[in-house]
Amino acid sequence: MKDVGRNGIKILAAAITLFVLTGTAFAGPNIINFGRSDYGAANKNWSIAQDGMKRIYVANDMGLLEFDGIKWSLYTTPNKSVIRSVAVYSDSLIFTGNYEDFGRWDRDKAGQLHYTSLASTIKEDIPKNCDFWKTFITRDGVIFQSFSKIYKYDFHSVNIYPSNSSGFLFFSRINGKFWAQKIRDGLYEIDEGRYKEIKGSGKIFTNTDVRVILDLGKGEVLLGTALHGLYKYSNGKFKQFNEKLSSIMERDELNCAIKLADDKIVFGTIGNGLYMTNRSGEIESHISIASGLMNNTILSLLKNDAGDIWAGMDNGIAFLNYSSNMEYYTGKKWNYGAVYSAILWQDKLIIGTNQGVFYSAWNASHISDTIPAFRTVPGTEGQTWNFHIAGDELYCCHNRGLLKITGNFRSIAVPGINTGIYDMTNADMNGKEVSLLATYSGIYIKKNNEDSFSLIKGTNEPFIKIKVDHLQNIWAEDPMKGIYRCRLTDDLQSVESMHYFGGPGGYPASFKLKLFMIGGRAVLLGDNRFYTYNDIKDTLERDDILNSCFKKILNPIRNIIHISQYEFLAISDREIYKFYYNGYKAEILGSGNIDKSSNLVYNYENAAILNDTTYLLFLDNGFLIKRYGEKKDKGTIISENTPARPYIKGITATNGKRTIYFSSSDQNIEIPHSFKKISFQYAAINMFASDIYFRYKVKGLSDAWSEPGRNGITNLERISAGNYEFILGTIDETGKTEQAESVKFRIESPWYETFYAFLIFTFVLFIIIAEGFLIFRKRYRTKYLRSLRYKEIIDLRKENKDLTDEIDDKNAEIYSQSSAIIKRDEILTKVKSMLSSELPLGSRPVIKIVRKVNSYIEENLNSDKDWNLFLIKFNQQNDGFFTMLKGKYPDLSSNDLKLCACLKLNMNSKDIASFMNLSVRAIENGRYRLRKKIGLSQRQNLNEFIMNIGKEES
Repeated sequence: MKDVGRNGIKILAAAITLFVLTGTAFAGPNIINFGRSDYGAANKNWSIAQDGMKRIYVANDMGLLEFDGIKWSLYTTPNKSVIRSVAVYSDSLIFTGNYEDFGRWDRDKAGQLHYTSLASTIKEDIPKNCDFWKTFITRDGVIFQSFSKIYKYDFHSVNIYPSNSSGFLFFSRINGKFWAQKIRDGLYEIDEGRYKEIKGSGKIFTNTDVRVILDLGKGEVLLGTALHGLYKYSNGKFKQFNEKLSSIMERDELNCAIKLADDKIVFGTIGNGLYMTNRSGEIESHISIASGLMNNTILSLLKNDAGDIWAGMDNGIAFLNYSSNMEYYTGKKWNYGAVYSAILWQDKLIIGTNQGVFYSAWNASHISDTIPAFRTVPGTEGQTWNFHIAGDELYCCHNRGLLKITGNFRSIAVPGINTGIYDMTNADMNGKEVSLLATYSGIYIKKNNEDSFSLIKGTNEPFIKIKVDHLQNIWAEDPMKGIYRCRLTDDLQSVESMHYFGGPGGYPASFKLKLFMIGGRAVLLGDNRFYTYNDIKDTLERDDILNSCFKKILNPIRNIIHISQYEFLAISDREIYKFYYNGYKAEILGSGNIDKSSNLVYNYENAAILNDTTYLLFLDNGFLIKRYGEKKDKGTIISENTPARPYIKGITATNGKRTIYFSSSDQNIEIPHSFKKISFQYAAINMFASDIYFRYKVKGLSDAWSEPGRNGITNLERISAGNYEFILGTIDETGKTEQAESVKFRIESPWYETFYAFLIFTFVLFIIIAEGFLIFRKRYRTKYLRSLRYKEIIDLRKENKDLTDEIDDKNAEIYSQSSAIIKRDEILTKVKSMLSSELPLGSRPVIKIVRKVNSYIEENLNSDKDWNLFLIKFNQQNDGFFTMLKGKYPDLSSNDLKLCACLKLNMNSKDIASFMNLSVRAIENGRYRLRKKIGLSQRQNLNEFIMNIGKEES
């Protein structure tokens, strides 16, 4: 922690504020502002704290803010009260002092905070309009301090802190005890309810408010008032502290302060932002709206473990990044445009922009931000591309030509060149010292024994950079088309041969190639791949060593800058990398990220090497300085930290209707199969101050890492049952990784795949098989019975047919017999009639014979023998017919039954009359009586009715 702070102080000690003619440019840390739309709460932010996971907590007018480096979360109390103070006990327990309330926040498995009021547990009411401005964690409890009452929570109950006064202003902790100003009185030391007045304080502070009580160590205490300046307490005496600083604090109204490592102090004011001083009170930096702050009213301050500063403001929150070893020379008053070049010359920092050349005094160990103003070099107005030192002279490559800067910082145009100049270099060619110019219209050359430059014939293209290799080939970089390799004639006046690399038909197939030299050999960068020139084969080949070194870099490399023989800078859109390469070995030595609010000049990403450890990067709104650690050995620097360690905040599983929460520390996480969506929420320790990315893999699904990202959440959906492990890691721009968090979980099998389900399925299957067997058996039996019944029906039908045929035959026989009887009777009747007609005419013997014959005929006509025989046979053929008739119609007489028997045989009335020896009319009358007895209607046919009797029963 001390080393981190010392690095931050080194940055501050070298911070420089550049004065332009109209004002002061800002030199200091990168400032990132958060407004209401960013954190989603009210303007005012009263207190700031940090937990062990480097999460930030802010007491806000709307509630408690939490920031994990990715996302802001707002937690509110049940009564939506204003929160004035916040203190961290652990990663899962936070305490806050609120308006008319104080309490604790506990973190659940999902990583969410939940509030419990402690003020509601005490018997007496909290004073009205009471704000708890300070909250402190002590060894044996938590102190909540308002101006009128002080309460102590011992993790079991809340008790009133003993007080013998009407109230105190803000508490401060000094050597394990509390110091505070009694309202309208002096200072007191408070220790476990014992109040001891600090002698002499009443005379000084009675008429002012003491807002800052800061332990400086070594027995010294710094006291800051709202309107009467600063005082130091030492050896029992009060003395005014730094009169100049005191007057500034009176003017700007001091509000808060914190002490940094190495005795640096940061003061927050009501009216003019932040002031950073040394222990003696000498101002080293002033940060305000003009420097990039969102607001000048500072309500709270926090120094994190990395040496960065968080500031809660009257309108917003600011993060001041000191830990990146970056100094930002930008601000609202920087008005000199985009920077394209810079150089140190004659103890001056010289800046080339698209508006001209500017210079200012430079001292690497300067600790003040009020160095002399930047001044314009007259005659340099316009686009400046580059600087070049030749001996004791400084040349400026300008769009108006080549300018020489004199010792008194005036510009002189070098004659004979009527075109813009991009670059200049010196080389030894054919045993002669020459100067080469890359211009808008070709390459110019000047030998040391000549007075002017001349155009090399055959070089009519614009070139932005030129280099000479160990074989005296000239390598020229076209600003748009690629790279040319030129070989000059012996007199160095024209091109002997020229080879083009780049674009369609070239190699590699890229228009935008960048050129740099390693050990006198040309190396090209294109499409984020490196190529070296093989002078034997006269071709480009991939440089596998460099490509392997940068293969894990996330953002494409835009340019390479030479530092020393084997050290270089690689620049991407958001990162710079210092690397070592000697042709056989390549290694990234360090890196630094560029904040997204600062943009390198597009297509002209570049940097200037000020010394071995300090590099100046060009921005489109100023510049920034990157400082690396001091060298330990040749080719190496102090190693930068590995990426921040990640942690899993919480795990949730949902089925659309219900959500289950888990913690990464939970053992045997079992997730029901119906919960199809699983979410992992995560962050990294101090992530916001680190330019890192997350990556993850899920063992059981894939062993490959995901693509790097910064979402902070991973959703897994519709995973099959099984055991899995979620592994979370971080990776930085250089490819360095940190793998530190994993959690195992199991997706339970669906109910239909469990052992009990197997038993149930087995039982059900057995039932189904048994039921199927029974059904099959029943169906087979039914089919068999049906076949038997069908066969029986066939047999019955056949038997019935035989019986029917037999009945028909019998009926026919009866009918035939009846017909024969009827025929016989007719004959007999006719014979009788004939004999009776002849009787009167015959003789007595004849008459006697006739009478005997008639008597015999009469006897046979009236004989019941035929009729009884008929009934016997009829009854045999139609068994039960008469019984059935008598059963249904008991009033039927014997004649009626005889008539029914005749009708059953379908005999007509005439035959029936003959058969029964009655007249036809008698038969018709008998039919009529029969109908009445049976009860037939007029529409029913008697014959059909009688013939169907017996069939209905069958």
